[in-house]
Amino acid sequence: MGQTSNVDSYLEAQQLIAKVKATFGGITRGAGVTLHEAEVIDDYGTDAERAAARQPDTDNSWTELSDELIATHPHILSFLDVQGLRYYLPAHLTFVLKDLVQWDGPTPNVSSALAISHLVVSQNFKEHQKERFRSFSTEESEVICRVLRFVAANFSWLSNDAEQALSAYWGQFCGRE
Repeated sequence: MGQTSNVDSYLEAQQLIAKVKATFGGITRGAGVTLHEAEVIDDYGTDAERAAARQPDTDNSWTELSDELIATHPHILSFLDVQGLRYYLPAHLTFVLKDLVQWDGPTPNVSSALAISHLVVSQNFKEHQKERFRSFSTEESEVICRVLRFVAANFSWLSNDAEQALSAYWGQFCGRE
């Protein structure tokens, strides 16, 4: 393992993964924007291209998504609607936790960095982001807060983004544990 070679960090990450799965386990995408559709939105695709892009996304649970799929689609979180974000964020959070404790190189997967930075409330999109974030229940927000605290405490190269996300929005949920 890379930066987090100690056993405690690994065990805490495993506990957080289990908590993400338990808390977000029943979330469905429904008619929400899909992974491949988000890529088409990013590329300013047409409605027909969006409809075609939805076809390969046949998963029924975010837990069916492979780490490889998350790793190769790092930019999608910004292009999802609220329902799509609620569906894909738990997959990204579990990917981040696994990626960080297994990291052994100059940089971890870009999907990890983008998932954490997506949780930062930026000045330009402050109200839009908060509206999207309010779609998460208190229990779900507590789990997101716990993941961000873990990242901030254990991974210096991502701690700034994690701390910004905590101070701007998610930290309000940390005290409820």
